[in-house]
Amino acid sequence: MASSKPESRIRFLYYLGSTLGLEIFSAPVLIIFYLQYIGYSFQEYSLAMALILAFNWVLLIPSGALADRFGRKITLIAGKIIYAGAMLALLVLQRSIPVPVVALLFSLGTSIGGNAFQSMMFQIYAEMGEQQKFHKVMARGTSLAMLSGAIASVIGGYLATLSIALPMAVDLVALLAVTVVYQFFIVEPARPNNSKPMIVMTYRATLHEGVVQIVTKPSLALTILISAVLFACLRTGFNFYQPMLTLQGVPTYHLGWFFAGFSLISALAAHCFGRMWTPSTISIWPISIMAGFLFLPVIFFTTPVIDELTTILIFILTHQVVRGMWPSYFSYQVNSQLPNDTSSRTTVLSGAGFVRSVIGALMLAVSGLFEQIWGAVNAFLVVTAISALLMSIGLLILRGIYGKHKCLEIALSAAED
Repeated sequence: MASSKPESRIRFLYYLGSTLGLEIFSAPVLIIFYLQYIGYSFQEYSLAMALILAFNWVLLIPSGALADRFGRKITLIAGKIIYAGAMLALLVLQRSIPVPVVALLFSLGTSIGGNAFQSMMFQIYAEMGEQQKFHKVMARGTSLAMLSGAIASVIGGYLATLSIALPMAVDLVALLAVTVVYQFFIVEPARPNNSKPMIVMTYRATLHEGVVQIVTKPSLALTILISAVLFACLRTGFNFYQPMLTLQGVPTYHLGWFFAGFSLISALAAHCFGRMWTPSTISIWPISIMAGFLFLPVIFFTTPVIDELTTILIFILTHQVVRGMWPSYFSYQVNSQLPNDTSSRTTVLSGAGFVRSVIGALMLAVSGLFEQIWGAVNAFLVVTAISALLMSIGLLILRGIYGKHKCLEIALSAAED
């Protein structure tokens, strides 16, 4: 059994990073920041978000391979510095910096170090033989992120009344503080050599191994695909929160309180899910629960028995419940399907991020067209319904895959007897 000191250190640092997440103070007014302070139209904002994900198509998998090849800590720190530079550029240059440049900087920041921390953390738990504890820590970190997000939303909403740029400035300071702590306190675990003749794999070999692991495992590939659809739904739906609430007459200074409530719901969902679900690779009932919650807005919309603002709040709350559940579940599902000694874990996680980016960019782009045609509320509903349907189809296929595996295990066991 390995020493618990690396585990307690990485757990503390994960909780710190979760508590001071990216753009945590500016989240409740983020779209307003882009529309009013930067001067974007809603279509330009949607384009910027779609471009970020599109650039991720090119950057994510190579970035993961770079982390596996040259070191996860250095890429994690580099990514945070680049992301901070993008935030600073927006605050200082505003609209004078072209949309594609903004998107490229943010994409570089997220892709270069995006999965490095998770890769290091799972490796530490795997070496201790406590992979299931990884899920509980992830769930607790998600809950902490939501709780701190609730507090930060109120603070950010107040700061926005003083200056719409102030929450983003506070987010920049928080990001730099976390980066400094990571630089001095992260101790990267030794990268496994995967029992290959070469002690350190080349970049090309690392990239190849990561891609092969995804495409040759149907259950892993489908898990990544379902996760990507869910991510795209939640990310696209977030873009409609502020427009939907603003259309109902909710003032800017109240948005922080609304977002605080949303975050508390997510925190409660993450906490309850962390206690309820026993980690298992073939446990897929949580996907059914998440898809069910996404179907709820459609049901409420077709039976309008309450006022419109309450209906919209119910729409958003269903997303927030799923938002609290999905990070720990899919992180464990993907990581647990990889060999403990794999040298390309970050590459595979970045491959999952690549798929999320592709589907997310497509959904963001289409949602902008939906919003122009049907308005924010109907566009939100269409995106949610399509995502729930796709997840349900993926769930049925995944059940078939795991059913075949179970039958094979029973047959092998009977043959041995």
